[in-house]
Amino acid sequence: MRVLVEPGNYSMLNIGDAAMLTVALERLSSLWPDARIQVFSDEPDQMPRPGRNIEPLKLTGRRLWFQRPWMQERTRGLSRPLSRVRKLLRWSHPPLAYRTLSRWGGLGFEEVAQLTAFFEAVSEADLLFVAGMGALNSVWPDYAFELFEMIRCAERLGARTAMLGQGLGPIATKKLGRAASTALRRVDLLALRERRAGLPLLKSLNVPVAHVIVTGDDAIEIARRYAQGTIGYGIGVNLRHADYAGVQSRNIQEIRPVLRQLSDQLGAPLIGVPISRIPGEEDAITIAELVHNGDTEAGDLSRIRMPEDVVVQLQRCRVLIAGSYHAGVFALSSGIPTVALANSPYYVDKFLGLADMFELGCQVIRLDERHLPDRLAQAVLKAWDSAGQVREPLLAAAHQQLLQSRAAYAKLKELLG
Repeated sequence: MRVLVEPGNYSMLNIGDAAMLTVALERLSSLWPDARIQVFSDEPDQMPRPGRNIEPLKLTGRRLWFQRPWMQERTRGLSRPLSRVRKLLRWSHPPLAYRTLSRWGGLGFEEVAQLTAFFEAVSEADLLFVAGMGALNSVWPDYAFELFEMIRCAERLGARTAMLGQGLGPIATKKLGRAASTALRRVDLLALRERRAGLPLLKSLNVPVAHVIVTGDDAIEIARRYAQGTIGYGIGVNLRHADYAGVQSRNIQEIRPVLRQLSDQLGAPLIGVPISRIPGEEDAITIAELVHNGDTEAGDLSRIRMPEDVVVQLQRCRVLIAGSYHAGVFALSSGIPTVALANSPYYVDKFLGLADMFELGCQVIRLDERHLPDRLAQAVLKAWDSAGQVREPLLAAAHQQLLQSRAAYAKLKELLG
């Protein structure tokens, strides 16, 4: 048996994506210990390999498949029609598209070898497995179009398809909506990590939801594995300074004095909880800007590189201020109340969906709210006071989602045998 895995992140520089992929590969390897499991990767050395039957597959061939034009497309007047023909062939007749690109793509010997490795992996896969992610939306439309097309291609070549632990949307354009509808209706098993936004979106795309499973996030497995039984003493700090999060420099200036005030008032150190190490959006840099007084509890965050490192760091926190989704997932799954900061439709959906899955212990604040400093301070004090009361209900909610997530993989086993 062969399994081809599309991860949520190719570089593994986002700890949340790494956690979801780690859990997915653990479970797939356990279900089919003799299968050949190939995973697209830009950084093979960084890719988790919880089973000996897991191997990285270079992205070169995938990129050539989707992005390399035929040589004739460079001729004036032929670019647009040939581009349409190329896209049509990719999903309607993949073998012909492969032969045409190999011959007319102007590829070198090594590029042909990489393209062949990609096409062989897709055409011989028994299962195309899309690991948990939050990238199928209008924030990253190019990637979403490619993945929806690959689902159609794999299905046409005879593979079963499964997407587990998915966060879908928002989808803001009709074109992307049509692509999503066409692909998702073909998926054999679809499991969402939240129900609040995902289910209504699927209904609007005319995707049958009767057999869609809502499981929670696969990364909960990591949190429950490493979380301890004590309540922490500090205020966890995380913020995602990136365009897709809608966080601006002025937001950092507003939040910084509130954190200092809360730290002094509660006698609680500020503890950095980074998730992303992707250049240009490193959480550690933003955290340092928020607690730039040199607080040793938030000090050297470069050592936090693995999902278990984040969970262990969170054990020192009584509450968490989270500006990234997986910081909230790890905290809530560890029984830690969370104040989530959001300022874009994408992040508002993610955090409200997370709050809905845990039902209590997660307050969502928009950064464009009036009187943000007062609102944030009140929310943190409420979370601090309720930490003891909400801990067990949060842990129970995490456990229930964990069981649902595991059950989805069991259903996948039934599907393929």
